[in-house]
Amino acid sequence: MTPMEVLVRNNTREIIKMSLSITCRDVAGENCVEGSKGTVLWSGVLNEITMEVLPLQESRHFFSLYFLVPGEYTLVAAAVIDDANNILRARAKTDSPDEPIFCRGPPFHVRVTGTV
Repeated sequence: MTPMEVLVRNNTREIIKMSLSITCRDVAGENCVEGSKGTVLWSGVLNEITMEVLPLQESRHFFSLYFLVPGEYTLVAAAVIDDANNILRARAKTDSPDEPIFCRGPPFHVRVTGTV
């Protein structure tokens, strides 16, 4: 198992509540942790992770992956902010209180050259 973490920073002066999910795709774009074609085992939580990040602070979410098949993989962490205030809505350029605010980090690429 390879330990990994997602770091979430809150650069605002408000508490942010969010639902975080982590996805893994193989070189063909297939989901590598779910379904009958899954090539990665995991330990921890990867979906609907509830986080509350304090103002001007950061939070970490830890998980582990075990790659069964050599190849290239892409990991992406994405979140939906719950109960966004007007300041967050202005930063996201949305005025609708019903429109969800999505955040996504840059993709993280993993190249697995062999398995043990």
